Amino acid sequence: MSATLVIRRPFRLIFAVNPFRVMLDGEQAGELFARGTSEIEIALGEHGLQLVAYKWLTSPTARFTAADGELVEYVAHTHAPFFLLVPWLLGSLLIRHSWFIVLKRE
Repeated sequence: MSATLVIRRPFRLIFAVNPFRVMLDGEQAGELFARGTSEIEIALGEHGLQLVAYKWLTSPTARFTAADGELVEYVAHTHAPFFLLVPWLLGSLLIRHSWFIVLKRE
């Protein structure tokens, strides 16, 4: 019994040319390349999902519950126009996650 987690990354940040690390419940579960899709088989129950570009550039943790046979889909996108990049990157240095990378459930 399992579920499937699908994460899409339709954009590429100029400074984030490396793949994002897909963290599921605090452990690396895969990688997500620019303009790519990552599909991961997951156990049933509650999970925490986070994308990590660098130590200080991460998404907030998205929490979800997976049921048997469920397809859990997320898309990673930017939260704002490009001109707000610098303020958000500076803000990311002060807190544990970035407001710039956002996970949105589909």
